[in-house]
Amino acid sequence: MKEIYKYVLAISVIGFLGLSTACNDGDKDSLYTDDPGTAVKQGTYNEAKAKTWDFNTLDGWVHANQGENADVPQSFIEDGKLKIFTHARTQERKKVRTPQQYGAGRYIWRVYVSDLGMGDRASIGAWLYNDDEHEIDFEIGSGTAADRAELNAADDEVVAYMTTQANPHNHVKTKIKKNAWHTFEIDLSLVDGKYLVKWIIDGAPAVLIQQTFGEEYPFFIFCSVENLKFVGDHWPKQDNYALYDYVKYIPYDYAMEPVTPTDPITPVDPEPEPMPDETVIWDFNNIDGWQQSSNIGADGKDFIKFENGIVSLTIDPAYVGMSRNNLESLTAYGTGKYVWKVIIPEMETAARFTTGGMLYTSNEDKGYHALGMTAMYGTAGNRADYSIPADKLVLRLSSDQSPEMEVYKPIAPGEYEFVIELTVVDGKYKASWLLDGESIYTKDLWYGPSDVNFKIICSSGQLKWWGDKDMTRSNTGKFDYVKYTSY
Repeated sequence: MKEIYKYVLAISVIGFLGLSTACNDGDKDSLYTDDPGTAVKQGTYNEAKAKTWDFNTLDGWVHANQGENADVPQSFIEDGKLKIFTHARTQERKKVRTPQQYGAGRYIWRVYVSDLGMGDRASIGAWLYNDDEHEIDFEIGSGTAADRAELNAADDEVVAYMTTQANPHNHVKTKIKKNAWHTFEIDLSLVDGKYLVKWIIDGAPAVLIQQTFGEEYPFFIFCSVENLKFVGDHWPKQDNYALYDYVKYIPYDYAMEPVTPTDPITPVDPEPEPMPDETVIWDFNNIDGWQQSSNIGADGKDFIKFENGIVSLTIDPAYVGMSRNNLESLTAYGTGKYVWKVIIPEMETAARFTTGGMLYTSNEDKGYHALGMTAMYGTAGNRADYSIPADKLVLRLSSDQSPEMEVYKPIAPGEYEFVIELTVVDGKYKASWLLDGESIYTKDLWYGPSDVNFKIICSSGQLKWWGDKDMTRSNTGKFDYVKYTSY
């Protein structure tokens, strides 16, 4: 626990945000490092070097749109305000940023939070960015049903998320009023040369966290409205917008001078996700949209083949013990129907080989989560417990956490559609396993799309609990296609 307090402090210091108080001046020496002399670097704001953008024009800002319709500006000046908007039923990400980067000091955004659609995946942003691991955010959205229930948010309230993307990761949320003006502030002071980040809403401190980096990572200032998945339960059903009255930066007297990078890094532009009821099909003419994930070292690439629209994943008997050869989707998904067209081979009796489809968590900071639908010979115990006939293989249906479960059913070698369908009941996933369109098992999970999204996995592997003996020959699982339909 000492190492946690040495580097990470995520503490609210006000009661009205519904978070807990946990620090005072007397604690400061021990909160940050083991050095009893360590404390926040004292300094004063240098108002003479303060910079204010009052949005009579867009001078001093550049468009930084991403995603759908990125080449269409939707940020403009209206009555002395910056207005940014996104359209319904899109994955637009509209934003502007400063050309220069700044360091320690106070960053202030005066923002009108509009009547965001209930459950819409639309985020109003006031944030700082250097790269994807050095980013500090205010993001305001309707919030998922689960987040709103946790905060007991009223119909006239939305969720403000306060986030650091890494170093360390931090994600705290609170509720605020919509159809209202708010002042969002991020204060960056230095502790042993590292940023101490304070989020402030309408003049009241909200969250404090110590970062593990400092002014070697200066920040662009961003204003944005983005249709982002994590802030709602569905893609927007209405246009959404924000107004920015002004943005201000006040440096500390010890702050670095602003810099203009010659080759700035831009935020990652993820692959667009399917809209509701849209289906994406990967026919495996190539590896586009996927990456290989193997634990058999440099030789792994030799055991994956794309040929005639079929991908083959082979496990060689030379790699005994735990060995996997997987394909993993580059994009993570939530609710919907996941379909694998699987070609199950004849298998050695009792051999520890398996092949099939899996869903694997894309955010391990919330715990390991995996769902599976895989074929294997199985152990003698598995086969006896589930009365598997001698001429059949074992079909394993599994959830590896929250809750743990596994069910075994008989299956013969051949071609099948394996399906895992994820719907939502009371904010939590309900998982259904289907074989060639027939439902064979369902399970209520203890987490939902606000907690976990999944990478799609095509897998072949060898593990000791999937059979009673090591393989004596190569075994190959084949996949004709994978489909995902968004709900």
